[in-house]
Amino acid sequence: LNRIDEIVMFQQLSKDFIRISKSSIINIKKIKHIEAAFNGTMKIELETGIKEVITRNYRKKFKERLGI
Repeated sequence: LNRIDEIVMFQQLSKDFIRISKSSIINIKKIKHIEAAFNGTMKIELETGIKEVITRNYRKKFKERLGI
């Protein structure tokens, strides 16, 4: 996908999804665990067992969206 296609696709996704890095979009209803990391990032584990990192660039929007 090119950048424009990616933006359009993301806008069409349910409000349950959020980008957490340049390469990851997650369903916020599937979050199992969140923890802060020492370098300003956040670590997240989904119900499926997948572990991802919320990068600093996306951390503020993530926290606002979840109200934390």
